[in-house]
Amino acid sequence: QAGANAAAPAGTVVEAAAEGGFARCRSVFRFNRQVLTLCVYKSLLCRLVEERVNTFASQVVAAMLTGVAPLERGERGVSVDFMQFDTIEKKMVDVAAAQEGRDPGRQRERLRKVLDGLASQGDGLLKKRLVTSTSAAGSIDPGLGRPAQAGGAPPVVQVPEYAVDWKQARRLLVQSATSQLIRDQFGAVGLRIFNLLGEQVPPQRLEETAIFSACMVPPTEGREVLNEMVRRGIVNWQEIPRNSAMPIVTSFWLYYVDHKRLESALLLDILQAVLNLRIR
Repeated sequence: QAGANAAAPAGTVVEAAAEGGFARCRSVFRFNRQVLTLCVYKSLLCRLVEERVNTFASQVVAAMLTGVAPLERGERGVSVDFMQFDTIEKKMVDVAAAQEGRDPGRQRERLRKVLDGLASQGDGLLKKRLVTSTSAAGSIDPGLGRPAQAGGAPPVVQVPEYAVDWKQARRLLVQSATSQLIRDQFGAVGLRIFNLLGEQVPPQRLEETAIFSACMVPPTEGREVLNEMVRRGIVNWQEIPRNSAMPIVTSFWLYYVDHKRLESALLLDILQAVLNLRIR
């Protein structure tokens, strides 16, 4: 019985049989929050790509996300695998993205363009690397690699491999969720103001007149939204006095976005909304 207990796999309950001296295992199931969270991330990412690019690009991302898996032994984080073009094609079939009756050559070229497009941008969802591979003569796809040497021996080619840039994917999801929350709370005007102050490089600190002019918002409407964003902690302000002798009402006031404070403010709003739902 002690040997049976030692050999029992994780996630099982060991019970001693009443009749004999042996032990039997009864399988039990538990909720895996890490895997569920990862599934939600993948679903939201595919939906976001479909909204911003097209359906085919979303299917390509879904195929690439099969290479993203949680770490073993309960460790936080994920492991991301690089995949070659042939493997991605097979994954496209697995996710039912391959269209029957279409020209295979055109489909491969379309897939290659989408992969290169998602990996070519500096903030793209995919990352690309070239690996050296030996391939038999006549079996090289000209679009997948370029010969590294010539001769009678099997050619050595540089084959591209693709993987999901998980840090960039999470950053994109956070940006999308933030924009959605700002739009829901402050409307299109508030989102314009937030994008102007928060997404510029370097970050901007502007007076309200400059903000209203750049966002093409009437001062009366823009001032009401801007003051509410300051009150809720979404936008911060800074006083620039004209001189030490003049009163505070004559100072310059510059508005800006502090992303650390913004995260806390949005999280507080979300938790308050969850609490309101539980109270109801």
